[in-house]
Amino acid sequence: TTYKLSCTMATQNIDGFDVAVFNDLNKDSPIYNESIRNAADEDHERFGLNVNIREMHGNTDYMRCEHDCSNQLYRAPDPSCDDYFVPTCPKCGDRARPHCLFFDETYRDEFYQTEGLKEAMESCGALIIIGTALQTNLASKIAHEACNRGTLVIEINPDPVLKYGNVKCLIAECDSVVPDLVQNLENLWVQFNDVD
Repeated sequence: TTYKLSCTMATQNIDGFDVAVFNDLNKDSPIYNESIRNAADEDHERFGLNVNIREMHGNTDYMRCEHDCSNQLYRAPDPSCDDYFVPTCPKCGDRARPHCLFFDETYRDEFYQTEGLKEAMESCGALIIIGTALQTNLASKIAHEACNRGTLVIEINPDPVLKYGNVKCLIAECDSVVPDLVQNLENLWVQFNDVD
């Protein structure tokens, strides 16, 4: 039997930190997607990430029209800009807003890729949850659906929150565990995907 290992990373952070760390650690990794390096790639311009990384709450490195004149995302202005600077949409000239999910908003697939994330999570063989209290709707739903399906869930957290299902808890600070986890996933990736 030949196995093919796939990897999807979902993050709730909106500062782009997880994506930047993942990419910095994996520039030469087979997990790393070339589209990150190619600024002309449509997904890079639209989402600022690759297909294997889902920023479920957006990324404040990007802006979009406050009045949704289009679904296009634009690079956010330099944080050192004038205090009174108000970013505007390059398309219509109206105010722009950060590309992140506000508390009074619902998930919109065109901005947050929620359907693709749900599909990836429904078929996953294992779900690794790192350092979250699962207080947001989508993250909680994905975790609990995985538990209900009997999917192996590995929770890395100083204070684990999942209490049922096929859950294995690693009680630790994420910073001390994630680098080794990434290395082990990379080794598995090579092992399972190195087929002629």
